[in-house]
Amino acid sequence: MGSFLASLTRTQWLQLAAISAVLSFCCVFGVSYTTGEGFATLSFPLELLLSVLGIVPFALVILVLNRALDVLCQRVPRRRWPTFKHPTPLAFALILLCWLPWLIANFPGSSYWDTYWQMWQVYPEAHPVALIQWAPVRQSTLTDAWLVDHHPVLTTLLFGGAAWLSDQLTGTWMAGIFLLSTLQTLAYAALFAGMLRLFRRWGAPRWVRTVTLAFLCLMPAIPTWASCVVKDSVFGLFFLAWLLMLANCARTRGRCLTTRRIILFAVLALMMCLTKKTGIFIVVVTAVVGCVLFWRQRPLAKAFALQGAACLTVMALLLPLVIFPLTNISPGGKQEILGPLFQQTARYAQTHELTPEEAQTIDAVVDVERVREHYQFDFQDGVKYYYRVDSTPADLGEYLKLYAAQGLQDPEAYLAAIASQAGMYVAPTTFLNIRMVTVDTKLGEEDRPVLWNPPELDWLRKGLDELYAAVASIPVLNLPFLTVTYVLWIPAILLFMNLRKRQGLGVLFVPLAVVIGFCVIAPVFDARYVWPLVLAAPVLLAASTCSCTSAAVSSMASLWPLKAAKGANCAARSSMDIGG
Repeated sequence: MGSFLASLTRTQWLQLAAISAVLSFCCVFGVSYTTGEGFATLSFPLELLLSVLGIVPFALVILVLNRALDVLCQRVPRRRWPTFKHPTPLAFALILLCWLPWLIANFPGSSYWDTYWQMWQVYPEAHPVALIQWAPVRQSTLTDAWLVDHHPVLTTLLFGGAAWLSDQLTGTWMAGIFLLSTLQTLAYAALFAGMLRLFRRWGAPRWVRTVTLAFLCLMPAIPTWASCVVKDSVFGLFFLAWLLMLANCARTRGRCLTTRRIILFAVLALMMCLTKKTGIFIVVVTAVVGCVLFWRQRPLAKAFALQGAACLTVMALLLPLVIFPLTNISPGGKQEILGPLFQQTARYAQTHELTPEEAQTIDAVVDVERVREHYQFDFQDGVKYYYRVDSTPADLGEYLKLYAAQGLQDPEAYLAAIASQAGMYVAPTTFLNIRMVTVDTKLGEEDRPVLWNPPELDWLRKGLDELYAAVASIPVLNLPFLTVTYVLWIPAILLFMNLRKRQGLGVLFVPLAVVIGFCVIAPVFDARYVWPLVLAAPVLLAASTCSCTSAAVSSMASLWPLKAAKGANCAARSSMDIGG
């Protein structure tokens, strides 16, 4: 360990301190505000003191785990780890077998209120549809549009089409939900098996592949979210495939790219944008950073530029200016973007007396009395859905001016509004919830049942749910189940490893940073917002440990302006596509 510490440069020590400081401050402030339900349980000086003191233990943990990864990569004999002659089919079968109890318990498949609303939109009886499908404000947001782009239209047509066809053929949504859930589950199992095969071609240590397989088989969040009929799970399929291609591109400096693979890269990026609203931000930010960092590797820079331009053209021009007007689809309201601001305004309004002018300015954009009344520290929907859809750009401009002024007057109120929600993601306060229920649905005046969980399976569903909650609540043993493990801790440990070894994989952390940013301002705590980070954890581990093996024969592009360390890069021989 002494030689390991001595090998660190001054810059690396500063990088370690910065990463540890972020983890420590997030931990202290997150715990303080979440345990106080929106109000700090610790004084501000004490929060600062504990945050500074916490830098040391976080740094020690990162150092120990980095050293452990080095030792495992270099000294574990390969013969001690089991292997199979045909790993991909066996991995596929083993994953499905381990998932089976969760799939049976959730029959016909778990779903969400969001999914129900998307399905119901395609029915003629659902019209006129509402811009905000929330009982207290629904009637005031009705529109004569065919569909509303509150949720991505592609998933609305997918879910709604399956539900409507199932209803016509069987009289319920059960078959449709079961079909969607089954196809999604098979797709994830196949993608995971292909991912393990790709790790092998990368030259990732066998223990990494074994740990990854065990994680995919035994972690309850994996089958429950992989089978859940919700837009986030559909998005995850394309995100993981895209991230694997991104890792391959970074490892090989773009030498893996052919014209066909560049097109596939762009198509996956576009599907991310079409299945989840945050996809466009992930793709564009990564494309811009990728173009800057890999500008000397022209094919790779062109691939980034192509996917960024294609996604912007489709999402910002083609859909809103051509497709939506022609098909009578209404864009979603601005309340999703403004939600974090409304939450901060509501928190401010609870602790300050608003002047008549201030109240009038706020009320022009969002119902000020309802906002003050319905503020919850961990739930933005109760505030943002009182957005006035008929507000003008001038109203919004005046509100933003007032928002900035109130933030300067009481920054602690704004910090509290965000930290009390974000703490559930960036501090060890919650574990990953799993979805073990569908949305019981009845349609028509006769309340015709179309979707439900069979009561005969209640014992299994309830038993698995309670077992998971019990295990995930055990201190220390629940580290693999904590939300922060995937949001911050795993990325931080592997980020320092990449900085220290100059592996050139830093571009992989760009999309993760965007996802983490959206988790911080998420409207509510839910593991579905973390799903991309859970999927990314094995990819980061495999790419990082592969880059520290001795099998490397060529150097890779470095994210930071430093030369690649000798022997610290993977072989370029695995420059294949996402499937191998």
